[in-house]
Amino acid sequence: MIDKFNNLKVSIVIPVFNDFEYFEKLITSIINQSYSPYEIIVIDSSHYDKIDNYIESTNFPFKLIYKRFYSKNYFSRLNPGKARNIGYNYSTGDYLIFLDTKTIPQNNWLELNINYLIEKKAELILGLTKFTYNNYFTKITLYSTFGNELIETLPGTIISRNIFKKNKFIEEVRSGEDLEWKERMQQNYKNYIVNKIPLEYSSLPKNIYLLMKKYLIYSINGAFINVQKNQKDLYLSILLIISLFIIPRWNYYLNNWEESFLYIPNITKYYLISIIFLFTLFIVFKNLFIDRLNLILLSLTIKLLFFIGILYSVFRWNDLIANWAQNNILYIPHVTKLFIFLVLFSSLIYRGIISPFKKKIKINELIPFQWFFIGFIGLLIDLIKTPGLILGSILSIMNFNFKKKK
Repeated sequence: MIDKFNNLKVSIVIPVFNDFEYFEKLITSIINQSYSPYEIIVIDSSHYDKIDNYIESTNFPFKLIYKRFYSKNYFSRLNPGKARNIGYNYSTGDYLIFLDTKTIPQNNWLELNINYLIEKKAELILGLTKFTYNNYFTKITLYSTFGNELIETLPGTIISRNIFKKNKFIEEVRSGEDLEWKERMQQNYKNYIVNKIPLEYSSLPKNIYLLMKKYLIYSINGAFINVQKNQKDLYLSILLIISLFIIPRWNYYLNNWEESFLYIPNITKYYLISIIFLFTLFIVFKNLFIDRLNLILLSLTIKLLFFIGILYSVFRWNDLIANWAQNNILYIPHVTKLFIFLVLFSSLIYRGIISPFKKKIKINELIPFQWFFIGFIGLLIDLIKTPGLILGSILSIMNFNFKKKK
């Protein structure tokens, strides 16, 4: 089988930042592959010299091109997308393979996938990754995020040089560029295939602080990417949020509002009905027609307005529906508290039981009590994404306007 690969040049591109232990493990796994690549390109922006010293003192069974972009400033390091684009510039292979330091292949991974590439006459094979845990916290995190599913990923992706030349990575963000690139390739190249066997990723955040930091950074950069792709998405989101503060109080802004021709009876009710209708229309339209588009901000905004509308309706329930008459059959004591409790409890149930079960987590792994911790971590991730998306949107539009002025 190996003989027919002799004329095929494969270049592996690896961006690295400080993770020496993982990098050493990854290089060892590549050395132990049943089929060796033509070359490896390492783009290093680490703060220390461990990787540099390791490469200098090691003999490799393949050509290794090492480029160091050193800086003491943490924020001036190369972003992963830029590092991969630089790696492409130094490569000479017919095909590029992208690996990250924390995604480790099995010893026959390269041989099987190159053979798969030749058999299918493919120009794009997306990576496949199995996420694993190594302590209780990472287990809970895994169950609340990826579950036992195999995830299509950038690491492990094999792509022809000619295709990548026309489809490089976004360079301005620290994270999320891999998801954006993968979605772009899935849309542009419908006939892509997926790795036969997965890589293994076992480096999930080991505590709550690292988990919150990771998802905050991901959501900031995710919003940045989305806004750069579609400025109108951001502007519509801002308009919807402003409407929340203006329209329900429209009549109060008018002088002698009952006599003004601008007076609109029951405007708050109409507004809430419109938001609910918009939410329903958006969900239907997105699922039927634009399911693959990444409308993060608009989707978040509509969902937020929908939730606020429901919360407002519940808050005013006893006033509008029961007229505060406790003997009214529709009067509900502590209705707001009950609503908030039900929302949190149902969210915990969904994030702690339903979602993990859909991701192939066995039910005996969730009960009797572990589902609660899984649900809590899932809710925490959802909550941390919101300020990240808002901050990312603000930073993105500021950056966009700054570039326009320049």
